[in-house]
Amino acid sequence: MAFSSFSWPFRRRGTGGGGPSKPAAAAAAASSAGEEEEELGVTPQLLDFLRTLSPDTFKSAALQLQGGSAGVDAADLSGWQERHAVLVLSKAKELAKIRYDLCPRHMKDKQFWMIYFLLAKSYTSP
Repeated sequence: MAFSSFSWPFRRRGTGGGGPSKPAAAAAAASSAGEEEEELGVTPQLLDFLRTLSPDTFKSAALQLQGGSAGVDAADLSGWQERHAVLVLSKAKELAKIRYDLCPRHMKDKQFWMIYFLLAKSYTSP
């Protein structure tokens, strides 16, 4: 019996069949990432706006909120806001640095995100 007459149970994976090629899979992943960014409101306009923010912007907004209503308590983030926050921190390193500088020394994390969503309200739509 010749060697070639045995059936070989393991097939070499190649571009000849099976699944999508690596470039096609990468393009599909990029497309779904772009759709997620759009769904969560992380647009180029928002990222441009975030580059204009500074720690002082957040500090002054916190003072205005405290002065306007003494009993304001930051609510928990919604599911959409949590996903948006994670994505925007990965895309806007400037915002991540501001958050690192401010929390928790100058303000609580909840307060930071409450101020962020107030500032970015015109750029995001949940």
